[in-house]
Amino acid sequence: MNTLSAHWIRTFAWRDELRALGETTNTLARSTTFIPVLIALLLLDAGFVAMHLTLRFADSGSLLGSLVSSTLWSLETEGGFAERYGYAKSALITGVLLLTAMRARVAMPAVLAGVFALILADDAFQIHERTGYLLQWYLQVDTTSVQQLGELMAWAVLGVVVLGALGIGMWRSQGEWRRLAVIYVALIAALCFFAIVVDGLHSSLKQVRAMGLIEDGGELVVLSVIAAVTAAILGRTRRVEQMERQLNVA
Repeated sequence: MNTLSAHWIRTFAWRDELRALGETTNTLARSTTFIPVLIALLLLDAGFVAMHLTLRFADSGSLLGSLVSSTLWSLETEGGFAERYGYAKSALITGVLLLTAMRARVAMPAVLAGVFALILADDAFQIHERTGYLLQWYLQVDTTSVQQLGELMAWAVLGVVVLGALGIGMWRSQGEWRRLAVIYVALIAALCFFAIVVDGLHSSLKQVRAMGLIEDGGELVVLSVIAAVTAAILGRTRRVEQMERQLNVA
């Protein structure tokens, strides 16, 4: 009887937690900050995708082709305009999360800021790519499979660091901040899907040219959603601060 009661208590607790998570997600989506920021960033994403497609398909002799002739407009170019734009979004997310941590005086946003700073460092300094090349040099084997193995090893180490940091942050957080952390974990998982899974497919299927667009375009869109969520959380934190000040004055 005690075991059965404990089972039902845990079941209802999970249902309550899922219901609360849904309410938190809906509140963020309905905030006055989320939709405008998301639309603005998605429009920028669409602009970079349009430039990429123009570079690929427009006739170089046409006016449009001559305007977009630099390979820096390609989503797949290392150090290109789209990649720098992605860096800017990751840096913005990191900065806003740090500001939120200072305003809310909680650890979870600071932990998330550290995670996105690590993601930014990996992108900017090509940590996982360099690890793959280093493994190729060490083994003296110049094959794609060895390079991919090195990249996976780097991702595994980074994944342990990220999961450890998120686990500690969620363990030390309560209530709404823990639910917000779950939302970020889901979004980071989506980002990893494009950065790792689709990237691996792209390396194996280089003849499928659309894979690069799916990989890099997917990363841009997910980062836009994360940036919009982060902006909504900061806006919410500021409103809570204003309410507390009004109550203190009253």
